[in-house]
Amino acid sequence: MARIASPEAFSDVLIKDFNWRLKELSDLKVVADCADTVKLRGRRRALIVMCYAHWEGHAKYCAEKFIEYITIRRLRFSEVSSHFYLIRFINEIGNGSALGLAARMALVEKILNSSDERLSKIPEGIINTRSNLNSEVLDEICVVCGIPSNIFSDDRDFLDRILLKRRNEVAHGEAVFIDSIEPDDLVNRTTALMRLFRDSLDNAIATTSYRRS
Repeated sequence: MARIASPEAFSDVLIKDFNWRLKELSDLKVVADCADTVKLRGRRRALIVMCYAHWEGHAKYCAEKFIEYITIRRLRFSEVSSHFYLIRFINEIGNGSALGLAARMALVEKILNSSDERLSKIPEGIINTRSNLNSEVLDEICVVCGIPSNIFSDDRDFLDRILLKRRNEVAHGEAVFIDSIEPDDLVNRTTALMRLFRDSLDNAIATTSYRRS
């Protein structure tokens, strides 16, 4: 794993991923804008599928790079935000109800005595878009990364009702036509959502908000 050496390098990695996605969506938007009325419907259907694909792809990439940036620094749990400490044990806690009393007590003792351990990994698959990155799943990813999900409050309707719902209908072969939003607006709102998520993680790295106060 190549170490991301600095906050600036982290920012560069995220921007590079965003830029190629923006270029592709911009090119597709131009194609849709040039279509006549009949062709526009089909191109809008294709465009909304690609908008969702880039939203999910960029959000997942950014979140994984964020976790990677923190874990490769091997900070002690006593040095990072407490939610990382909870995430470290989330799988074991989830299995707690199936454990006997002695095993549960041992787990609690393990948690209490692990503050000097280093954060070198988190449970595999904890960044999970479920191939259905709606506002509820986004909230969970925000919890994992320790960023506020309320910054997306104004985008929930667009994300759930337009970007995701329409994408699912088109991807499943339904005869749904995207007439309620223009190609420019669709791409602009999607990329704005991508930027907001990226910038929130970028800011968390720049301000070291992932560290314990």
